[in-house]
Amino acid sequence: MWGAFCSPGALSLAFPSCRMVSQECIRVLKCNLFPFLEENEEIHFIFQRNIAAVHNSKATIDFLNQNSITVLQWPASFLDQNLTENLWGIIVKIVCAEKRQYQWINVLQIAIIMASEGIKVDTPKQLVCSMPDRLFELIKSN
Repeated sequence: MWGAFCSPGALSLAFPSCRMVSQECIRVLKCNLFPFLEENEEIHFIFQRNIAAVHNSKATIDFLNQNSITVLQWPASFLDQNLTENLWGIIVKIVCAEKRQYQWINVLQIAIIMASEGIKVDTPKQLVCSMPDRLFELIKSN
């Protein structure tokens, strides 16, 4: 699955039709990120990707560059500092509470959507506002 957020809130979740490869990643960005950016032209943003190989593929990097998407250079070893990973962690705790298990993908997808909709409205903003401190700690640790 794919998701993104910024200070004002979360973008809609996407459930790719196949294993995420470069072309699917680009399609998801076009269908989910771009409409959000068009509606929120006044927002200045830096795209922070996670460590997924597809985000570092030549095709994806070329696509981001061609569309003037500024990407935050972020070391893979700092997952605990990655805002997206923090938000996924919150969603996973909700979805897997009480050791719930899901037999069908569509039921799991519904649970993920419901969990993401249940996150407090100010959570994305709090995570984004924590970024200067995260960067400071990263610099401090060399």
